[in-house]
Amino acid sequence: ASKAALELMEEEQQFGLLAFDYHFYWPVPIQEALPNRRAIEERIASIEASSPTNIYPALQDVYSALQGTDAEVKHVILLSDGKTYEDDYEGLVNDMVEDEITVSTVAVGDKADRELLGSIAEWGQGRSYFIEDPTRVPQVFVDETQLAQGVTIEEGDDVIPMVRKSIEAFSGLE
Repeated sequence: ASKAALELMEEEQQFGLLAFDYHFYWPVPIQEALPNRRAIEERIASIEASSPTNIYPALQDVYSALQGTDAEVKHVILLSDGKTYEDDYEGLVNDMVEDEITVSTVAVGDKADRELLGSIAEWGQGRSYFIEDPTRVPQVFVDETQLAQGVTIEEGDDVIPMVRKSIEAFSGLE
């Protein structure tokens, strides 16, 4: 999923990846995406899943790292498949939003803490995804990256709108 998001990055954009279980580490410290793409992909491939889940210190470190960048858009995609320890997530995420950092969340599988992840996304002015099938995660990362980049609208003369289904609310409109 991270590789899919990386492929959408443009020359001036930065990319970073923090992995966590009980502890966290930066397999990919925040850096320019384009000139380092192949090395970043290799580091992503080296990540191994483990447990237990401890989100707060990881999210806190991401916040600290993003505060030190001059990026126009600072967006975090938090993915978890487990339950985590209680902490002041609302306070932390509110601080992030005050510093213009948004947070979206992806809860994968039935053991993910959907309630907490949904709240984090709400506080973080992002979107929340609940996914049973892990093969859908790359598409969510692509969608989130495009939304953060503001490239979800296609413009041009060759775009032709088409009515796929008529509904009563649009009756009488051309």
